[in-house]
Amino acid sequence: MKPIKWHLALGMLLSCVAALSNFGLLFVSGWLITSAAVAGLAALAVSQAFNIMLPAAGVRFFAMARILSRYLERIITHDGAFRLTSSLRTAVYALLIPQTPSGLMDKRGGDILGQFVSDTETVSAYYTDAAIPFGRALCCSIVFIGLISCFLPIAGMTLGAALIIAGAIVPIVTYWMSYRLIKQMRFVKSRMQGNLAETLQNLGELLILTIADSSVNNIKQDQLYLDQGKLKLDIIESTARSLITVIMMIVVLLVLFQSISAYQVHLLSAAEIPMLVLGIMAAFDVILPLPAATHAKIKADIAEQQLQASCNHTVADQTEEDLFVSPNAPYDLVMKQVSFSYPQQPSIILDHASLTIKQGEHVAIVGASGMGKSSLINMLFSFYPLQTGSIFLGGVDVKKITCDKLSSFVSVVSQDFHLFSGTIKENLKLINPEVTDKEIKDVLKIVQLDQFVKELLEGIHTFIGNEGVRLSGGQARRLAIAQGLLRKTPWLILDEPTDGLDSQTEQALMQQLMTHYTDQTIVVITHKSEILPLMDRVILLQDGCFHAV
Repeated sequence: MKPIKWHLALGMLLSCVAALSNFGLLFVSGWLITSAAVAGLAALAVSQAFNIMLPAAGVRFFAMARILSRYLERIITHDGAFRLTSSLRTAVYALLIPQTPSGLMDKRGGDILGQFVSDTETVSAYYTDAAIPFGRALCCSIVFIGLISCFLPIAGMTLGAALIIAGAIVPIVTYWMSYRLIKQMRFVKSRMQGNLAETLQNLGELLILTIADSSVNNIKQDQLYLDQGKLKLDIIESTARSLITVIMMIVVLLVLFQSISAYQVHLLSAAEIPMLVLGIMAAFDVILPLPAATHAKIKADIAEQQLQASCNHTVADQTEEDLFVSPNAPYDLVMKQVSFSYPQQPSIILDHASLTIKQGEHVAIVGASGMGKSSLINMLFSFYPLQTGSIFLGGVDVKKITCDKLSSFVSVVSQDFHLFSGTIKENLKLINPEVTDKEIKDVLKIVQLDQFVKELLEGIHTFIGNEGVRLSGGQARRLAIAQGLLRKTPWLILDEPTDGLDSQTEQALMQQLMTHYTDQTIVVITHKSEILPLMDRVILLQDGCFHAV
């Protein structure tokens, strides 16, 4: 973050330099033009005594300074904003990962994606869209008031009072009028993004059930509300800008009358009158962006609140020493007096249950649907806290092992596996980038996909579509099993691996697994009795306890 801080500070400095250069350009130009006109009307001696070179050089200096500072300010601030967005998204992602899935179980994927993309971008834009305009207005206004006061103190006081009204009171009123609307629009936008993601993901089912039109209408209603809200915000912003312009014109007239009065008593020269008037107009250039900056601040504040609410979810504490904790061989799994139930759910999954699985064993865990067989994965990876007891892998409490470290010892093929949009080979190499084509061929044979791949025109280079949509359910599941095998971890947990397979393919798949992976611990969570004879042990989960079968 330190390099980014330098970007932010330098961007603020350049923005102020650009605003001051613009003020200096108009200030000196007004004096130069009027002085030249006065000198031209004066006597010959006065005209020859007038030095036009020095103020002309000042005009050129301020013009070049304004161009260069604005150009550099755009580069520096936007580069800093992009770096800030990158750092913020990385930090948010790092905070969200430990919450999976317990901390995110009540959130939709579209909502999380919206926060990760839109909210981080909105918070990052706070620097360029809100912090710089307000900081520039504050710093430059002090300089403007001081310079005007040096020539005509009463004009400086008039400008100061006007800048307080236009630069403080108007933004406060804008904030008060816009906050509730922007907050409601943020909620509606998040809801619409979630609905849109779910509609696109489940469009086939919605069309079959003839309720796609209802989902589309909901999205249209949300979009209509956002359009109307955007129009209201534009009206508020344009009204505030118009009010600032009116204040500026009033101040210009007041300062003009004050300057004429001062000229009449010889406190000002004729050339200084337009100089002060143009200076007043230039001073308000830093105030005009404040209504838009106010809206940007509101959006950033709301987005920050949403991110904090999502990222501040309590997860299991792990010390720096835990980063170096690893299971010790042999990698036996020991569960001691474990009690577990999901938060806010009355049903008990485990009730002081104990279980030991030795390394290299092939174990099937069976039980009625809903008894919590799949919950063993959540307990093993400490996704949810245990009520009592402990789970040890290789003699080490799994709570002391980071999720990344544990996943290097345990591979899981869950029921809700995910395949990425790409080819068969790309999905397999994503799991293990160093895998060879021969290893891919061998693992496809084990999972009974070799013949299917041979019949494809492009073989392993065949595109499988988003989430493997071009594959059947059984083919996609077997490809997910192949991914788990290619990770080459000591443990492999398969949750309903033969679901969607015919009996012949089911038997062939399980026999290949038991034959080729004799040294690997394989735990199969299943409700199918046909594969149980192939296992070393069968364990029944019933009434919150494990029973040998």
